[in-house]
Amino acid sequence: MRAIRFCAIYGVIAAGGLAAPGQDRKPGLYDVTLTTTMVAPSPATYPPHTTQVCLTQAMIDQYGAIVPDNLYSCQVIHVVKRASGMSADISCSGGIAGKGTLEVNWTDSEHTKGRIQFSGSLHPADKEIKIEWNTETASVYKGPDCSAAERPTPQRNPAPATPSAK
Repeated sequence: MRAIRFCAIYGVIAAGGLAAPGQDRKPGLYDVTLTTTMVAPSPATYPPHTTQVCLTQAMIDQYGAIVPDNLYSCQVIHVVKRASGMSADISCSGGIAGKGTLEVNWTDSEHTKGRIQFSGSLHPADKEIKIEWNTETASVYKGPDCSAAERPTPQRNPAPATPSAK
């Protein structure tokens, strides 16, 4: 379950502080609030959780998102940026396998609302456990100083984002 929660949290953080062309997305500290509903293996709704995350200019340039340096076996692919938001697919293989989608809409240059949906499976030992969750996100810009959050390091071997324009 810890792996499920990690993937949900970090996947959604990617959705929480994103930038699109034409937006003045600000690098810096963001409060990101996540509300996750687990559909499988056991239905549950987790209470909202807020964390402080640093969005770097490099993340904006490469991904348009907060992307941690370790996504386990997941990649953010097929990124589509729009003036009012973005969407992308998430693809995971290995211990956690599955696919998901994320979408973020900007209410202004300092606030976002997002959603991630994921369906797949865990493979502990010789078992397969079906997993599915939905997460709603909201991010709020707090300022340019990221000292309150651990600044994620760039990925050592990043999977290439596959940007496209619409």
